[in-house]
Amino acid sequence: MVRTHWLYLPVEMKARELHAKLLLGYHALKEGYSVLIGEHRKVEEASMQLPPGVFLAKGCTPGYRKKVLTSAKANGHGVMELDEEGLIFSDASRYIRQRMSAGQLKNLDYICCWGPYQKHTIERAYPNLSVPCTITGNPRFDLLSPGYRGIYQEEADLLKKTHGNYLLINTRFPLYNGNKGIKEGDLSAETAYMKDLFHAFVSLVRQMSKECSDRTVIVRPHPGENSTTYERLFNHLPNVRVISDGNVIHWLLGAEAVIHNGCTTGIEAFLLDKLVLAYVPFSSPFDVDFPNDISTRTATIKELQKCLDEKPPPSKEAERIFSRYYGLTKGDVSWPYVLDIIKRISPPKAAVPNIRRLRFVPDNREKIRHVFPSLTKRELDAFLYKISFQEGDPIPVKTQMLADRLFLLSPS
Repeated sequence: MVRTHWLYLPVEMKARELHAKLLLGYHALKEGYSVLIGEHRKVEEASMQLPPGVFLAKGCTPGYRKKVLTSAKANGHGVMELDEEGLIFSDASRYIRQRMSAGQLKNLDYICCWGPYQKHTIERAYPNLSVPCTITGNPRFDLLSPGYRGIYQEEADLLKKTHGNYLLINTRFPLYNGNKGIKEGDLSAETAYMKDLFHAFVSLVRQMSKECSDRTVIVRPHPGENSTTYERLFNHLPNVRVISDGNVIHWLLGAEAVIHNGCTTGIEAFLLDKLVLAYVPFSSPFDVDFPNDISTRTATIKELQKCLDEKPPPSKEAERIFSRYYGLTKGDVSWPYVLDIIKRISPPKAAVPNIRRLRFVPDNREKIRHVFPSLTKRELDAFLYKISFQEGDPIPVKTQMLADRLFLLSPS
């Protein structure tokens, strides 16, 4: 009977996380692991029925985090956490309270950090921390390195052919424009801030549509936002498109310039050596400085237009600021560090059970369907092929669908 190590890779936001998890999974497959990947709750359900392995937690709010980590530990898994929200946060105490509360540290075997800022924040909060806390980076940024960005080049070229020269404007307002639309009534101070920034970006898009009539303006909403809100606001503007499909990297690669405020895509564009402009029409305690500080800051639409014409290079401080938050040098890759920890905490190999006996609860959650609508064998196989082509080291992989948006990958 075949025995194997097991790795569980839950994904919440497909467009943001899936490709990076597949990159890590690909290299785990080369080491002989069986890999479960798919929608977060489906991977949780599988981890309760399949053999002990390593569960890579992605960070979440306190109540859900307790449920996820407690269950993973109770089922015999090695548990490590690489918080998807650990790179950017404006309030360190709130980050600890909401994402890294003390009560669940006992269920972790390892904490993986994006960089020095996150690691120091955790260690300041818990000076007697017994859980190993180490900087690994995140495989999401691996895909931006010269060794992997070629995966997206063909799609980027097709986007430029389809849309011509385009400006990419990324938004980050799900706190105000949630998946059900605009929030009304009494708003918290932070939501009111997001409301003001939302309307500033609406004005920006309208003005850029006029000023840049020879270009297409692509508005890419945050995965947690309601795209229809933007479609209604901009449907009368002939050169504006609202598009949220797919991974953001090929959109970044194809763009003439990337415009944002406090958005991770600003960092990703910086790593891709694109012209990155932060539109900061007003300041607030809720501002997220890191992405803005490594971009060219603009306070007015006139300043932004000037930068589009002059295309200034990144500031000399950008690399230093980047290294404060991200622990690897520009172009280095994270997956070997993450995989090394996976191998350290892996339980013994276990036999592959009869997967026909697995049972899963039907999932009708509208919010989750919004951020993870579908997953097919074809798209998994296609992306794994692209990785293997880029690596120059193809491996045969067996891809089995276990449930809606849940797959088992195993060495063939």
